[in-house]
Amino acid sequence: MADYVTSFGTDIEATLPPYPLRIRWVLSVCLAIVCVIGLFGNGLVMVSVIFSKKLQTKTNVFVFTLAIADFMTCCGMPFSSISFVHEELPFPYALCTFGACLIWTGVGSSTINLAYIAYNRFILITRSRTAYDNFFCPLNISLMVMFSWAFPFLLYIIPVFVILDGNGYTEYFHVCMTDAFAYLGIFYMIPSSIVIIVCYIKIFRYIRSHSVGLKSRSNAEAPSSSQSQGSAEYTKSNPTNVTLLSSPPKSPKPPMRRKKSSVDRSISSRQVQVTKNMFFVVCGYYICIMPYAIVTSFTDFVDEKVVAIVLPWTTSFMLLNSCVNFVIYSFNHPQFNTVFRHIVTCKLQDIPQPSPLLQRLLRV
Repeated sequence: MADYVTSFGTDIEATLPPYPLRIRWVLSVCLAIVCVIGLFGNGLVMVSVIFSKKLQTKTNVFVFTLAIADFMTCCGMPFSSISFVHEELPFPYALCTFGACLIWTGVGSSTINLAYIAYNRFILITRSRTAYDNFFCPLNISLMVMFSWAFPFLLYIIPVFVILDGNGYTEYFHVCMTDAFAYLGIFYMIPSSIVIIVCYIKIFRYIRSHSVGLKSRSNAEAPSSSQSQGSAEYTKSNPTNVTLLSSPPKSPKPPMRRKKSSVDRSISSRQVQVTKNMFFVVCGYYICIMPYAIVTSFTDFVDEKVVAIVLPWTTSFMLLNSCVNFVIYSFNHPQFNTVFRHIVTCKLQDIPQPSPLLQRLLRV
């Protein structure tokens, strides 16, 4: 049977007392709360994308997949929440293993999709629209989404069934989430983290240089506008030259340039705002997952008693990430916020740019 011994290679149960039941109850309640909020929030994100064409963008394909991954993680939590408060597993080991696979596959897929989102924002902001459309074509997006599911699934399912004989139960903690193969996370965690960090640094540098360019351009346009105002005043003060100075028609080109420039600025600011929201999602993810990553990475250098106390809490805190994204969208993403409000208040007819599916539902 896979137990705490599997994770650290020492006879923990012989040297440590049983894990306190009262702490397991607290952890069980915490998981249950995260599960309920996560199922509701991620379900709301998915329904919002399905119901509103305004949210059906290429970036939101990965946001939608991220919501599915977090929803899947939450679906695996009830097994651990129930097993926490029982001395023996109250249901078959197969269900326990199923719950563990849901959690680890969801966590892995979330990490990979966050990297996809970072790269998507990088290409959209720093490259031409043609380059963006060429790379994020339907075929490439489909392959990326399939990889985000297949890789973490195979990464955990093969060791669990081959090495642990299909048992995902950790006996010492009474939890359906073996940490015996937590180290396998480095195969997607490190590459994804590199992509995320590099992309957002490059985005930040590009936006900063772009802002400086816009500011210098505005300063350069200021003298020309004042010059034109001066010539107009001169025309009014010299009536003898009225026909000569007023005869040339006003050129429409400068207003067109100013209009185009203002449109570019609005598009840029909108994309920057969306990128900021996605960056907040990444920050929330790393805040939640880093304590667990640190503990599992340094188990050989930390006292076993400390690890035994801290590990369940860091694991639960890691799973908190499954309900964080919904909160970020609610407060910082105006488009999601609007659709959320109409869905929760049952005003589906007010959803902006309703999808064909929603239109059919409203006609029923």
